[in-house]
Amino acid sequence: MNTLDIPRLTQYDILPAALINQFPWPENDYRPRAEARAAWTPDALHFWLTAWEAEPLTRFFEHQSPVYTDSCLEFFLNACPDAGRRYLNFEFNSAGSLLLYIGDSRYSRKSLKPAELGRLKIRAGQQLDDEPRWQIACVVPLDLLEDHFGHLAWGPGLVMAGNFYKCGDQTAQPHCACWNPITASKPDFHRPEDFGRLILT
Repeated sequence: MNTLDIPRLTQYDILPAALINQFPWPENDYRPRAEARAAWTPDALHFWLTAWEAEPLTRFFEHQSPVYTDSCLEFFLNACPDAGRRYLNFEFNSAGSLLLYIGDSRYSRKSLKPAELGRLKIRAGQQLDDEPRWQIACVVPLDLLEDHFGHLAWGPGLVMAGNFYKCGDQTAQPHCACWNPITASKPDFHRPEDFGRLILT
């Protein structure tokens, strides 16, 4: 099981990177570089998802669209694994369009309300230099997490669970990548039993 230490936010470029470099179900030779970083502040969880792709497929521009069929970066989070398997699935395309549900499996999920989505701070960007890439930055308020997971002992020592993903179901080169290894024989990101550990430090 992989572990990512999530420090208090001070400076982005010193945050540890979680490499999204496991390809458990290869369909082709496409292996885009991707990574995630995360940090916390007293009132929020911050995360950044980056994929080194020059021309990401981007067709959806509204929240709660099937962005996983575009070039997509994802973060699945269970903020309180001791209380159960429920997790939030944050799924983004390069426009910053978000698909976000909560539940304990692929088949028992509930959409978050528009007002809840409005409490998130999302920024999308693309850089076309020597290493073309696109990035999502997201700030998740602590009170939104506690609305869904109950009171959290927010601060150093808190152990959460989650996984980071890169996919693109309908891109020219379909692919599925993850940070923590997945044991399923067929493509399936909705596996809380395969989440890694996320520890606030």
